[in-house]
Amino acid sequence: MVDLLPENKWTISVAATGPTFWAKDPKHAKLTGSSSHTNTGSAINFSAPGGNDEAYDFNANIQATCSYTLNTGVFSTYCYRFDYVLSAALSPDTLVSKLRYGMPTRYAFVEGTSMATPHVAGVAALIRGKKKGRISPDQMLEYLKRCSLDLGDKGKDPIYGYGLVSASKVIDLKF
Repeated sequence: MVDLLPENKWTISVAATGPTFWAKDPKHAKLTGSSSHTNTGSAINFSAPGGNDEAYDFNANIQATCSYTLNTGVFSTYCYRFDYVLSAALSPDTLVSKLRYGMPTRYAFVEGTSMATPHVAGVAALIRGKKKGRISPDQMLEYLKRCSLDLGDKGKDPIYGYGLVSASKVIDLKF
């Protein structure tokens, strides 16, 4: 990735993480691997779950299906879809169809940094709510760093930035 913007207090750059074929081996799958579609580089500030399409793009076993029993019956889909993020869809006709999932729904398995960025925004909102007041951009950056799990190289690195944001770390955050 070419760094187009220097790191500054007005932008936060987010990388996506995700598993590869989680549904085939949920006990051993690494959930925080760098997503195959994300950018990397010195501009990355944080990472967050964004799903991974590596199994879809590169795996010969792409047609493998996984089935789960729900209250509404048995749900079956391609296993690689569970490497994505379950997200709300605008309408049943926009992203999700009965044909695609076998049932009408307003949710879809999707992937991308557009799934990762709301995680960071959500943690920032939790921080602001706990602080109960205005927070300068510099302070927010520091609080987000303290609410992240350092993955990869120690400190800021080009894959995870300062780390994977963690909403649970906001609970213990001291101001």
